Amino acid sequence: GTDGQMPPCKGDGPPCSEAHNHFGQQLWLLGLGAEELFVRDAQRALDILTDLPFVNASSIGVVGCSGGGTMTAYLGAVDDRVTAAVVACYFSTLGRELEEGTCNYDAEQIIWGMAKHGIDKPDLLRARAPKATAILLTSHDCFPIAGGREGFAEVETAFYAHGDAHNLYASEAAGFHEVTQTGLTAVQQFFEEQLGPHPSWLAPISDPTPLPCKMLWFGQEQLKAGFDGPAVQIPQLLRKLARPKRQALRWKRRGEAVGRGRRWLEALPKVSARTAKVQSYAIEKVSLGGEEPMMVAART
Repeated sequence: GTDGQMPPCKGDGPPCSEAHNHFGQQLWLLGLGAEELFVRDAQRALDILTDLPFVNASSIGVVGCSGGGTMTAYLGAVDDRVTAAVVACYFSTLGRELEEGTCNYDAEQIIWGMAKHGIDKPDLLRARAPKATAILLTSHDCFPIAGGREGFAEVETAFYAHGDAHNLYASEAAGFHEVTQTGLTAVQQFFEEQLGPHPSWLAPISDPTPLPCKMLWFGQEQLKAGFDGPAVQIPQLLRKLARPKRQALRWKRRGEAVGRGRRWLEALPKVSARTAKVQSYAIEKVSLGGEEPMMVAART
């Protein structure tokens, strides 16, 4: 922009993160992540793809942009069947994104407890070393290009540790959160080099423009998931998954009434003091009255 600030991601319609978070943050409450489910879906798709008689199971290429880049990074890290992977408009470092990013994070991209467990985006690509891997960076993506360059250097070290970094590629182009013509050309060249010549029966992609948002919106009918039985709503599946965990939490809290959970509740002031980084005596217990639990407030 004219003020020197990075412009926001371009796009029409509601921000993608709203849709991602509607689904993903419900899973966070369970200690799960949307990407865990997406990766399982992708692996089942690979099961079907590699069984097709006209598919060479030893030459599988995966490419994706944004959420697809996220999927490609995770899938390529955990499934050895991915021969060549291209990650676009996703790759950076968590540190750079927290400091400079303009439109992250959302629950589609982040594994629950990712930073706590010491996992960063470059680790997903390091796990592939020395398999063929490429990243596409753009100058004004919401994922900072500086983080992409730093992450690439980290991944390159891992590839060299395996004896060869020739299978690691990167492409940069002027652009926003998109696959540019430069990036599209790089993808085609990368796959031809790694997987062989472009099949004569497959028409090359000439237009990298993403589908408009209105073609991706869905309502109640599209929220249904099909099983052997009648179709059910996805939120119903989430509630079914959450019900046992919610019941366990209820029993734990009810235990306080008969003394089973008293030590757990008595620990709350100490936890609050530690979290607020104050001494225990600075914690004031405020009763809400009746049989309600205690509210713990930190005094600094």
